[in-house]
Amino acid sequence: MEGNANLNPNNFDNNYVDMSFLDDKVKKSSFYGKVFLYFGLGILVTSIITLGLSWLFSTLEYASVVMFYGVFLVVSLIAMIIINFQIVTRLTKANGKSILVPYIAYAVIYGVLFGCIAGLIQDPLVIGVSLGITALIFLGMCGIGYLTHNKMNIFLKITSVLTMAILLLCIVNLVIFPFALFGGNYELYFAQAGIYWLMEGIFFIVFLLYTIIDFARIRQIAEAGAHKGATNLTIYCAFTIYADFIAIFTYVLKFVLIALASRDN
Repeated sequence: MEGNANLNPNNFDNNYVDMSFLDDKVKKSSFYGKVFLYFGLGILVTSIITLGLSWLFSTLEYASVVMFYGVFLVVSLIAMIIINFQIVTRLTKANGKSILVPYIAYAVIYGVLFGCIAGLIQDPLVIGVSLGITALIFLGMCGIGYLTHNKMNIFLKITSVLTMAILLLCIVNLVIFPFALFGGNYELYFAQAGIYWLMEGIFFIVFLLYTIIDFARIRQIAEAGAHKGATNLTIYCAFTIYADFIAIFTYVLKFVLIALASRDN
């Protein structure tokens, strides 16, 4: 009987295994799920409007579509500034209104812009290939941001350096522009064109870095638990990666069109 003395229930502590970490993981997963749900909603709205308007614009004259695109581009830039201001204002207020409506309005604007572009291109394959490439790049950048969220300062420093490089190249281009345009110096003309495309490449890299940074911030928000009960913050996280996706898609589409034009020539 002495050998079974250790099995006495009174010898056991009342300690229990803390399972709260599982609840925390569920909440983080739910947060990520909601972010991508709102992100998907923005992409869906943009895609539906793009498809509808691309068909409509394909029935119109090319010059009419170009004119509409030019006018709407100016209007959309003003509207985006107002929408961004609304989102930031509502987000910073403790009991601010939902930013869902401004976010959807932002997605609608891009739907109209891409509808115009698709109507001008009139090639669904180009749009599809660009969208596929963008999705792969975007997911890759999100993955890097998730895995390197504690090294965000490194990416911020690289982004700052590249931004300064863009500003310097822009100044150089502005200086040589009059000589290339009026001086009849073809070497300067080609140099200016080379600088322009170098700037475009750096811009593209900057947008990729911003995608990494934005998703790293999203993970930091999830780890800190700041998202709990904050629907506007969740939508704002979706808004940031939506803007990143659109920026990447714009450049990928441009590069695909250039590649196809070069091949045809």
